[in-house]
Amino acid sequence: MRSDLARLLGGVLVAIVLLVVVIAATTLWLDRRERVQHEADEATGGVGARAIPIMTANGCSGCHTISGVPGAQGQV
Repeated sequence: MRSDLARLLGGVLVAIVLLVVVIAATTLWLDRRERVQHEADEATGGVGARAIPIMTANGCSGCHTISGVPGAQGQV
């Protein structure tokens, strides 16, 4: 039978591990979001509104599936 102290320490340890996982996941998500935004800005000259017309004009929607781009339901 485990003592109350052991249960408390186990619960605290689980809480700490979960907190670390949440912080790591949030950090990775934010880093990815910033990287994607930077790549989009580089590809469109810093004007995100130009992205869809550029992808459509270059034929990207023919092969690629791109969320937010009408008709971009390709296989890549």
